[in-house]
Amino acid sequence: FEVLDAVGSGVAEMGHTASFYWQGKQPAAVYFTTVPFGLVPSEHVAWVDAGGGQALWDELYAPFGVKPFMGGNTGVCMGGWFRHEIKSLEDVKGLKLRSLGLGGEIFRRLGATPQTTPPGEIFTSLQSGVIDGAEFVGPGSDIALGLYRVAPFYYGPGFNKPNGTGECLVALKAWQGLEPDLQGIIAQACAAEASFALAEMERLNVEALAALTGRYNVQLKSFPDDLVSAARAQAVDVLNEVAARSDVARRIHASYTAFRERMANWSRISLRAVLQARDG
Repeated sequence: FEVLDAVGSGVAEMGHTASFYWQGKQPAAVYFTTVPFGLVPSEHVAWVDAGGGQALWDELYAPFGVKPFMGGNTGVCMGGWFRHEIKSLEDVKGLKLRSLGLGGEIFRRLGATPQTTPPGEIFTSLQSGVIDGAEFVGPGSDIALGLYRVAPFYYGPGFNKPNGTGECLVALKAWQGLEPDLQGIIAQACAAEASFALAEMERLNVEALAALTGRYNVQLKSFPDDLVSAARAQAVDVLNEVAARSDVARRIHASYTAFRERMANWSRISLRAVLQARDG
């Protein structure tokens, strides 16, 4: 949680973290990890690398004295683990849910009480009933926490975190002091890590999901339609509030949203159609 300050102040010249940790310092930073109902990993890479996102990211972080790069990705996340089945929007009202950031705010507006439970305390909090549900990442990360032992219902889609871009931060002064060839090496190393991490997480998710549903009898569930529709409507308001915080936030939101709308048209007739044709 202190990486941004450490790199920006020169205590460290590089650091690895995720942008949504800086939501309190700069609300628009969340667009460079994930936002509810936002871009999925391949779309997010396209926006950052080829859709104007990197320039906006550089501008956003310049006052902190850092140069950001994509550096890792946890992929599309799941919606979370629940102790009891969620059959309608009404069923989340009054629940205490471990849900962070903008996703937590959306659940709050739907009537739940978001909690910021540390990862190491999620299991015991579910077991004791301190919380009723918890989102973490995806099967590949979640299985190690053993949450299936205390919350047998595993829900998707992970509309609160459709992407999981990590970031590599370089001290801006150190970056500006490098020759172009060395800058290029750092940029390519970060890009390679982003690609490899996503590939590795996809493999881990496949293996972990098979174990969860086979060996541990986890029940895979889909959030009810009325919950997803209500969450989508709340997400529009939440993101508009983020955009209103500053001029750069407004421009980031506008760029991200316009790109998402264009990608939706293409994804509908390409990726979504291909998957439907392949899987039936």
